[in-house]
Amino acid sequence: MKWSVCLLILILWVALPASGQCSSKNRELSWTLMGGGYFPDGGRPASDSVLYGIKLGYTQPGSTLFQTLALEVDLSRMEIRSGTHSEQGYGGRLEALYGLRKQGVFRPFLALGAGVLDPPGSPDADFVVAYGGGAFYRLGSLFGLRADVRHLLPMSTDHYNDFTATCGITIFLGGNQAEQKRIPKDSDKDGVSDSRDRCPETPRTMQVDRHGCPDNPPDSDDDGVADYLDRCPDTPEGASVDAAGCLRDSDGDGVPDAQDECPQNPPGLPVDERGCVRLD
Repeated sequence: MKWSVCLLILILWVALPASGQCSSKNRELSWTLMGGGYFPDGGRPASDSVLYGIKLGYTQPGSTLFQTLALEVDLSRMEIRSGTHSEQGYGGRLEALYGLRKQGVFRPFLALGAGVLDPPGSPDADFVVAYGGGAFYRLGSLFGLRADVRHLLPMSTDHYNDFTATCGITIFLGGNQAEQKRIPKDSDKDGVSDSRDRCPETPRTMQVDRHGCPDNPPDSDDDGVADYLDRCPDTPEGASVDAAGCLRDSDGDGVPDAQDECPQNPPGLPVDERGCVRLD
């Protein structure tokens, strides 16, 4: 496993503070625990297998080419079990990740890398080139969910096409604190940040558009106010209602406009059931 030791030394060397560089608080390290599957080419002497492992990532914020990429080490183990018999293999790559979005909760990326692959059932290890992509879904400044897909090209004479698909949990360490604070707040968890959400109280079960509003939400009493916002869900048909779905009461005297014979009473005066000021 000399290859894995070399890759670990490389990522640690890059991550350690160096003179003349930005302070470590501007850097971000990520640790991803992943699991998924390895799917070899049909003609390859290998079988589909369970894959699990760890990804170690490093990001140095900035505007240069190096700083726009995240470097990552991928160390994986593959295993096939049949009764008491077990076959194992391993893989290790160094990859560069290019983020398609630098901010926000959902951050897709493209990936390109190279390394070593020795899957279960294969007689020899291969040098591989890998490309693909994935996405982070950040749950905050420290944690996130992640999914990846890779197309692996073993550089053998047969040029096989292998694939991996994984998902995992990522822990983010360090990083620019200001950048972490810029992660948009999404109070109703609908995938649209509060600053762009025109419908900020959408239930999680509803599908929303790019403005955070549901498409054709239920409106049981047909008053123009969706059920999830309607505080008076049984208003009569055709009645004039306010934004909360309740009968409109323009002068705030407790008598709805439809029944108010004196609709412009000064506030605070006692009124009768007709909405007119009591004289007694």
